[in-house]
Amino acid sequence: TDKLGVAIRVSGNEQDNGGIGEDYDKLTIAPNYAITESLGAIVEYSDIDEGNADNNLFAVQSFDTNWHCLRSILPYSHDR
Repeated sequence: TDKLGVAIRVSGNEQDNGGIGEDYDKLTIAPNYAITESLGAIVEYSDIDEGNADNNLFAVQSFDTNWHCLRSILPYSHDR
């Protein structure tokens, strides 16, 4: 079976609220790796552009396919 995979997502939102809104563009890259047959890990990075603000989000997650659970180990957000 494959041990390595990657998800790439592009999303965004545009609202016309008379100049007041929450417009954003978001790019997420999330490589994942099967450590064992039932244990995996995901590292996720998102670049979020909100008008004049540029934000980054970084997270490391682990999952056990026997328990069907997902746990965030290290969520991190940074504003540029």
